[in-house]
Amino acid sequence: MMVQQLASKEAGSKALFVTLLLTSLNVVSFADRIMIAVLVQPIKHDLHLSDTQMGLLSGFAFVAVYAAVGLPLARLADRIGRRWVLAASVGFWSLMTAVCGLTQSFGQLVLARLGVGLGEAGCTPSGHALLADMYPRGKRTLPLAIFTMGSPIGIAVGLGVGGKIASLFGWRAAFFLVGLPGLVLAILVLFTMPEPGRLSGNNDVREVSLWSTVTMLLRIRTYRRTVGAYIFYLFSTFGTLTWLPAFYMRTHGLNVAQVGLFFGIAYGLGAAVGCFVGGFVLQKVSEEQGSLFLGGCMMFAALPFFIGALVVPSTIISLVAIMLYGALMGAAGPPILAGQQCVVDTKCRATASALAGLLSNYLGGGLGALLLGMVSDVLTPSFGDTALRTALLIASAGIIVAAIFVLRASRSLTADAKL
Repeated sequence: MMVQQLASKEAGSKALFVTLLLTSLNVVSFADRIMIAVLVQPIKHDLHLSDTQMGLLSGFAFVAVYAAVGLPLARLADRIGRRWVLAASVGFWSLMTAVCGLTQSFGQLVLARLGVGLGEAGCTPSGHALLADMYPRGKRTLPLAIFTMGSPIGIAVGLGVGGKIASLFGWRAAFFLVGLPGLVLAILVLFTMPEPGRLSGNNDVREVSLWSTVTMLLRIRTYRRTVGAYIFYLFSTFGTLTWLPAFYMRTHGLNVAQVGLFFGIAYGLGAAVGCFVGGFVLQKVSEEQGSLFLGGCMMFAALPFFIGALVVPSTIISLVAIMLYGALMGAAGPPILAGQQCVVDTKCRATASALAGLLSNYLGGGLGALLLGMVSDVLTPSFGDTALRTALLIASAGIIVAAIFVLRASRSLTADAKL
C-alpha cells in the first residue's frame, strides 16, 4: 500500500511538472506569436503597409505554415516521442522571432513570420497529447485549463513587454529581446521532459497511414463538432485579438506602450483567471459533457461584453468589458479541448489535436485576422476612423456560432467518449 501511495505521489509530481513546463512553453509561444499585434502601428508606418498587409503578417503568414506543418509534426510526435519535437520546435520559433527584428522589408518579415509559425506548430498538439496521456478521463479539464492559461499570460507578456521595449528601442528590438529567451526552455525540455508510459511499446500509430487516421477522426461526431467550435472560437479570440490593440490606438488614442500595458493586462489577466477558475470549477461540478454545456453558455454570456467594449466611449469601461469577455471566453476554451481528447485513442491524440489545429487556425485565427483587415480597408472610405470598429462588430457573430457548436458537442460526447 505504501509503495502504491509513493508511486501515486511520484506520478502526480511528474504530471504537475509536465503541466507547468508545458504551460511555460505556451506562455513563450503566445508572447512570440501575438507581440506583432501591439507593433501593428509602428511596423505599418515604418514599412508603409496597408491593413490588409498587416492582417497577412499578423494572421495568415503565421497560420499558413503553423496549421499545415502541425499535422506532420504531430504525427512525428506520436511516433518518436513528444519531447524531441517540443525541444526542436521551441528552439526554432525563438530564433525566428528574433530574426523578425532583423528584417528590412515586407517580404522578409513575411518569411520570418512563416518561420515562427513553422516552429510553433509542434507545441500545442504535443502538449495536448501529453496532458491527455498523463491524466485520466474526468481529470483533464483543469490541467488543460492551466496549459491554456499560458496563452493569455503570453499575450499579456507579449503585448506589455513588447510594447514597452518598442516604445524605448523600436519594434525590431522588441522581436529580438522577447524571442531569444525561449532557447533556455528548449534546453530544459530536452533534458527534463518525461515521456508518458502509455507510449511505451505502442507502435500501432506507425502501422496506420495518416489518411486512415484522419478519416477515422472525422467519422467521430463529437470530434467534428469540437473542431467546428474551435474554428469560430479562434476566430472570436485570436482573429479579433490581432486587431484590438490597433482599435484602442485608433479609437481611444492610446500609444504603443499604453495599449501594450493596459490592454495586455486587461485581456491577459481576464483570460488567465477565466482559464484557471473556469477549469477548476467546471472539473469539480461535472465531467467533460457538463463542462462543454457550461462552456457554450459562457460564450453566449461573453458576447455583450465584447460588443460593449467596442461601442462605449470610455476607455476604462471598455477595458473592463474586455477583461470580462476574456474571462468568459478563457473559461469556455478548455472544455472544448478536453472533450476533443476524450473521444480519440491515445495513439493518435497529437494527430487529432493537430488536425483540429490545422482547420481552426487556417479558418479561424489566420483567415479571421486577414478578413478583418480586408473588411477594415473596404469600409474605410465610408466609415473612416470607425472602419476597424465596424469590422470587429461584424466579427462578433462568430461567438454565437462557436457556442452553438459547443452545445451540440456536449450532446454527443458521452456516446463517443473513450478513456
